[in-house]
Formats: sequence, structure tokens, C-alpha cells
Amino acid sequence: MSRRNGVISVFATSLLLGLPGLLILFWGLLAALVSFMPGAEVDIAGSTSPIAGFIAGLLALAVGVFLIAVPLRLWRRAKVRHSPA
Repeated sequence: MSRRNGVISVFATSLLLGLPGLLILFWGLLAALVSFMPGAEVDIAGSTSPIAGFIAGLLALAVGVFLIAVPLRLWRRAKVRHSPA
């Protein structure tokens, strides 16, 4: 992979996967923490159980970490090593 293609692909995946991954990660953390607050009204897929909010938060955390890991992995693979001349 050339350096130019690597930079373009890392930039594109960061915008298309990394940014939504950060937002999903933040929402998952928020959902997992709020589900333990007393008096919180949790409504996840029609369930009012706080455990449903916690499980949805954990699943969102996992998806967010995966989406953030894709651009990081691509960035690591796209590095071009210069050979000494």
C-alpha cells in the first residue's frame, strides 16, 4: 500500500468508523451508568428493567471499541517503512 493510499484510507475510516465509534462508545458508557441510578426511567426495546439498559450499554461499548479499533489497525498496517539508503 502506498503512503498516499494509506493516508486516504486511514482518514476515510476514521471519519466513517472512528467518529461514530466514539459516539457509540460514549452512549454505551452513559447507558450502563444511568441504568444503576435510582429513579431512572429506562426504556430499551420496550423493557423497563434496568438490567436491559445495562446490557444495551455493554453491547454498545463492545461495538464502539470494535469501530474504533478498525481505523487504528488500518493506521498501523498502512505505515510505510523507509529502507535506509
